[in-house]
Amino acid sequence: MPTPLIELPDRRRIALSEIERSREHRAHYLGPSHGKAGDVLCLCRSEGIQMGVGHRSVPHDTYYLYPLHRSDPARHALGCPHRIVEQSGASADAGGPPVVEIRGDRINLNLAAPLYRALPASGRGDADEEPKTERQRAPAPRGGLRSLLEVLWSQAELNLWRPAFARKRHYGVVSHRLREVAATLQLRACDLAPLLYVPPPYRPDREEELRAGRDQWLANLTQNPKNGRQWYGYLVGIVKHVEQQDGSFVLRCAHFPLPLHIAAKVWEQYADAWLDMSPRQAFTPEHPIAFVARVERADAAREIRLEVRDFAALPLSDGSSWIPVDSGHERQLVQSLVAAHRAFRKPLAIEEQSDGLLPDVILEDRADRTHLEVLGMMNHAVYAERWRQKQARYEQLGQALWWWDPQATPQPPPLPPAQGRVT
Repeated sequence: MPTPLIELPDRRRIALSEIERSREHRAHYLGPSHGKAGDVLCLCRSEGIQMGVGHRSVPHDTYYLYPLHRSDPARHALGCPHRIVEQSGASADAGGPPVVEIRGDRINLNLAAPLYRALPASGRGDADEEPKTERQRAPAPRGGLRSLLEVLWSQAELNLWRPAFARKRHYGVVSHRLREVAATLQLRACDLAPLLYVPPPYRPDREEELRAGRDQWLANLTQNPKNGRQWYGYLVGIVKHVEQQDGSFVLRCAHFPLPLHIAAKVWEQYADAWLDMSPRQAFTPEHPIAFVARVERADAAREIRLEVRDFAALPLSDGSSWIPVDSGHERQLVQSLVAAHRAFRKPLAIEEQSDGLLPDVILEDRADRTHLEVLGMMNHAVYAERWRQKQARYEQLGQALWWWDPQATPQPPPLPPAQGRVT
């Protein structure tokens, strides 16, 4: 991504690269804010992230920006220089490329899936099956499709909540932000935007415009004899309904008219991995579920037909905050935080740091960034031991911690109060 802007206390916005051009520039721009923690903002995120200004004299006399809390670097956008964290969640196994890497002003995702199907005339199969010499051969990517969904959600700042967002974060806002982020992403060095479709909210007065955008995406998925490829597409949306049809399953997406066809045996695997439902029944989710599907266009009898080749889901708290959640109890916690007008962040696995602490929620209206944990399966010895180890790690780091065991108490314990302006 381009170098972020830094907002100074006098409201000037200066590129970070300009500030860091020399020690004289650092002193000029940052010196007046030395010791005034929180008066300088990194604008890699829309609301700005508060930072402190430090000063050191060894090995050279210089001023520098620093995070106000140990968990703050992960708040910065992917590609921001202030996001100095080792991302175990965004790294592949040894020997493979990282799942997330920054290439200039683009975020590149290395997913373990072919980008296109080679046509029979070309004599090749999927993209990953092309023959390679030993010199050309490289470790295969290992990222899963869920990584794409999490990067979209994180970069669109949809895992953040502020009281000012109430009644403003509707589907139109969500879909618009996701499309903006998609324009900055690549899949295995190929631009994602032509292959990814996020349905805009349906409006009868915009039907022709919406159809044109949808048709353009569908046209990108047709066979191209010139290069011998048929590209896979990616659909990001909200699950509306899942139903059985002729021995297979059909997924209906909100604001998208075409059905997604999924083989019954394959859908059982998806439902078991991603959804809390019986895979053999029709299904209408009680709470919104965001999903990304890798689809292949397989038209038959003049009918556009989309076959699902891969699928990942991200359950959401509700249709007004759109915060990802991992369980019903976590949903209960998030909804109570929204109702209490708290400011918080839901860390995603793609943001996991090397310390291995990935809390369920982080309160961002407190200077200590209290980490919130919702426990589960405490009657399971292995899980209980892991939780004790995690508690010890929290204590070692001096990290403020709140936790809730729903098996012991049906309602969450009282939360630490907000502190107003955080510095």
